[in-house]
Amino acid sequence: MNPWRALAVLCVANFLILVDTTIVNTAAPAIMTSLGAGVGQIVWILNGYLLAFASLLIVFGRVGDLFGPRNVFAAGLAVFTGASLLCALAAEPGLLVAARVAQGVGAAALVPQALALISAIFPADRRGLALGIFTAVAGVASVGGPTFGGLLVTRFGWQSVFLINLPVGLAALPLALRLIPDLRPPRPHRVTAVPGLFRHRPFTLAVAITGITSFSLYGLLLVYVIQTQTVLGMSPLMSGVTALPMTLALTALAPLSGKLADKVGGRLPLASGLTLYALGVLGLAFLTSTAATFLLPLALIGVGMGLAFAPATVEGLRPIPPLLAGVASGTLNTARQLGGAAGAFVIGALLGDGDYLAAARPALGLVAGLIAAGAALALFMPACSAAPPPGPRTPSTPAVPPPTGAAAP
Repeated sequence: MNPWRALAVLCVANFLILVDTTIVNTAAPAIMTSLGAGVGQIVWILNGYLLAFASLLIVFGRVGDLFGPRNVFAAGLAVFTGASLLCALAAEPGLLVAARVAQGVGAAALVPQALALISAIFPADRRGLALGIFTAVAGVASVGGPTFGGLLVTRFGWQSVFLINLPVGLAALPLALRLIPDLRPPRPHRVTAVPGLFRHRPFTLAVAITGITSFSLYGLLLVYVIQTQTVLGMSPLMSGVTALPMTLALTALAPLSGKLADKVGGRLPLASGLTLYALGVLGLAFLTSTAATFLLPLALIGVGMGLAFAPATVEGLRPIPPLLAGVASGTLNTARQLGGAAGAFVIGALLGDGDYLAAARPALGLVAGLIAAGAALALFMPACSAAPPPGPRTPSTPAVPPPTGAAAP
């Protein structure tokens, strides 16, 4: 079993899921025109996916712990791919809402398994690097969705934002069954495991920091999109191109910061990364007036995110026994989704419909302050890496299912 090939499949599937949290926003005007949808229906088309996704993450994380993460991952990918086809074929808004909810169910089944599998198939000294690569791909998906969506809608129509999932999903499904090991729990265990996870201080801190960084990211992206497109008059594509310094810095540094967390622990990269992130947001609030002046603040934000995102996940999952990795992953991802939704709602309310320029600065000030609070929380992380907890299977030796009819040890 080659864990890096399995990681590639996990990254591709996770990319599809995260892109779909933002890519459909770009297609909203075209959907309204084509299907005759009203604003209320568009809200459900956008949020039906997110609500199903966020509400079921912990449930499916636990299902993966009980029945094997690869199996639940593959099932989620199949549901997500099939629902994407139904979205593209929808002839009226109600059918599109239902298909989007089905997409969210598939996404919720898939996402928690990815972190659980990475924790299981990589040894402790390489897990940070693997999580860093996974985080880099996720970061590109999160910030690149609107740009990618703008390109597709402009060239091929709104259905293309869903149809693009089909070839990728159909190719990834057999690869998942072939390249990802079938890890099975050795014995039944109780479903009520989430209260016990928070006895681990690094996990509790990671959940809080993940929620804060997701709130900040989605709030920041909302301000950025309005500032570049409404105030400066950029096209969606140009707005995405202007954000490249942030995307490139995040992509380059996330794998390195994950590897650094393996060697020295997560406290240093987390605290320093979140500090740089906050400074970059303040720069965005006070220094930007033209497209050129976005360069330095966005690069600083990308460096900060690249340093901080992977270590938060590494340190959060480090003390968790392998049999609880799925529910722990589901909890972290729930914090990420709820934080993002709260960020978009709160920052959107602060911006309002009035004078954007007057509202943008305090909105970004709130974002920077929350990130600074996350940097303070990071100081309570363990200073050095700790050995992974003992469990019934080790990360470097995946469990093998017993023969048919045999009892699990």
